[in-house]
Formats: sequence, structure tokens, C-alpha cells
Amino acid sequence: MDLESLSIGVAVIASLLVPIIVFNLKQRQKAATMLRDLNAVAQRHGMQVSRHAFWNGLAIGLDAISNKVLYVGQQGEPLLIDLNMVTDCKLRYDYKEQHGSRIVELVALQFNFREKHLPEQELLFYSKESSLAFNQELVLAKEWQNLLAEQLKHKQAVASVVG
Repeated sequence: MDLESLSIGVAVIASLLVPIIVFNLKQRQKAATMLRDLNAVAQRHGMQVSRHAFWNGLAIGLDAISNKVLYVGQQGEPLLIDLNMVTDCKLRYDYKEQHGSRIVELVALQFNFREKHLPEQELLFYSKESSLAFNQELVLAKEWQNLLAEQLKHKQAVASVVG
């Protein structure tokens, strides 16, 4: 192999790798910015985020000590849910069958509260009205539903031992 072929090969590989590296760096910067913003909102509410997730410009964080969930939706308005006031957290998964395939319409976590006068609260993970592509939102919502169900069980067990 001559030097000219080697130079062309290196140039082709570099031209393929540079966009991938730049994209990866931008994704990391975006995630770091989102985490910084989530932590800033959490601090304003007296929270310390111990678990978090980001997807499609949305964010969710859990403060396991204070037993609170912080959600930042599409409009950027934070929503705070005190798990001490919650009876259960369910996965809402709405879809319709169309031509033999399943069309996902909505994925959300649904919270019911101890105080009956408080309405159900939903944290949206996916809506076909607001997002074009359905990716891993269902998996992520299931993970968070399981995490929050465990958090609720743990806090209820501690409350029954203390009380």
C-alpha cells in the first residue's frame, strides 16, 4: 500500500469519526446542562436529587430522603409531588390497534393522593401530540414506576414501624 492510499484511508476514517465525536460531545454537554438545571430547580424546592432521567427535553428527579419527585415538562414549569401524600403510582399506557399494529398515544405516570379532594396527577413521558417519535419512553416510565413504587413501599414500612 502506498502513502497516497494510506492518506486517503485516514482522511475517510477521520471524516466519518469527527461528526460522531462532535455529536457525542454535544449530547454530553446537553445532559450536563439539563442536570445542572434540574439540580437548580430542586435546590429552590429544598431537594437533593438522588436519581434522575432525561428524555426529549423532559426531566424527572427523585429525592429519596425528602420523598419527593420533581418533574420538568415541555413548558419548563416544574411539578413537585410529595410521595408522603401519595397512595400509589401507576403506569398509564394508552394505545390503539390500527392495521394490526399498536399505535402508542400516551405514556405517563399517574399518582393518586391520600387526600381525596386532590385530583390525580400525571407526569407525561410520551404523547403523540407533542412528540413525533416513540422510543424508550415506555421502558423509562416502567423503570420509574417500579422505582417510585419501591420508594412508596419503603416509606410506608418505615412509617408503620415508627408509628
